Amino acid sequence: MIFFILGIINWPFFFALFALVIASGILYSIYAILVDLVSHQVYTKKRDLSTLLTTAILEPLYFHPIVVKAGVQGVVDYFRKQHGWGEMTRQGFQQKESNESVWKYLGKRLNLALQGIGPVMAVFFVLYMLSIGIEWWWYGRRFVQLADVGAGKYLLGDNLLFAFQVLGCVGIGYLLLQFLSSFWSKFLLVVSLSAIVVIQFILFLYFAESRNLLGADLFYYSSEEMKQILEASGMLSFTNIALLLLLIVIAWVPLWIANKQTFKKAYAGIAFVSIGLVSCFISSASILGSASAKDEFVANASRSKWRYFFDSNLSDYVAEHPGMLAVLGQDDADPKELDSKFPFLKTEDTKDFLGAYLNKTTKAPNLLILVIEGLGHAYSSENGYIGNFTPFIGALKNNPCIGIII
Repeated sequence: MIFFILGIINWPFFFALFALVIASGILYSIYAILVDLVSHQVYTKKRDLSTLLTTAILEPLYFHPIVVKAGVQGVVDYFRKQHGWGEMTRQGFQQKESNESVWKYLGKRLNLALQGIGPVMAVFFVLYMLSIGIEWWWYGRRFVQLADVGAGKYLLGDNLLFAFQVLGCVGIGYLLLQFLSSFWSKFLLVVSLSAIVVIQFILFLYFAESRNLLGADLFYYSSEEMKQILEASGMLSFTNIALLLLLIVIAWVPLWIANKQTFKKAYAGIAFVSIGLVSCFISSASILGSASAKDEFVANASRSKWRYFFDSNLSDYVAEHPGMLAVLGQDDADPKELDSKFPFLKTEDTKDFLGAYLNKTTKAPNLLILVIEGLGHAYSSENGYIGNFTPFIGALKNNPCIGIII
């Protein structure tokens, strides 16, 4: 931790040593299975062997942290002079009273669910807000223009509101699902919350590299196109894949351990779910206002990347299913549309940015203005790593009589 704070960790050596330690633990377990296989042959079924091999691979990532936690807790209890097992009340096989009403039984189940969801929500909230702190620290190292505009408070406020909204929606889904299956409700809770934390890192790193927000356009690429882009950009490297796996483990393990814990009271679970439901009716713009609207980059940096990703995909899904608006009683007509036969012909509302730089004249200027989305170096250069898709623009660039404004 001290080396991490001081920034003197040799990361390639760290991940190589980390992989060596994990692989050594897995190999020792596999060797034990092979010794039993060639000697005693207690496990003869293929299903048993595959289960043992899977357990050997997952043991360093799941079971070993639990053992370490128990060992640390035992040392703490030793110095706190707590040597007892605690109160253990015998309940027998009859868990439900014969004369217990249905509503009382549901109330008990709901109370137990709220006690169990409290630790998971608390750990998720800490992990998610920690990711926001890392995001702002990352921006501070790369973008000096964000230091003096107060973008940090907007980023924190927007993500804080989004985190509570996630807890409210996920909490309600968990409480409903746990009446059907306690195991699957807990499993899906941990999977969904850990996925949100991991995707948060991916979204803000994408913005830091491309300076663009990632939205529904992600799903318009085919798998081959995504593979080509990732390979060309150098993202599919061993280091990046190792970092992604480490991030998944860091997000999963604390949530899974918290999933095994319960609070004595349901107050924490009730507080998280209640605040989350209330926050669903609150708009971040109504509280925070607009963040540096004059600079689009600063405004995008101040936004919650997860909120934009979710809103973009939701809007895209609704646009592809216009019947949903009719069910909700909303008019799907675009007020800016001039003619339904030409959906892209809309009322002009673009601000005049170039008017102040141009002078009206009777002679037509020798000027070519191109407005193209995504005209980056990767797509429009002879040396672009994606390809050169605009050869004629390259020819115009070499003509000194033609000016090009992009």
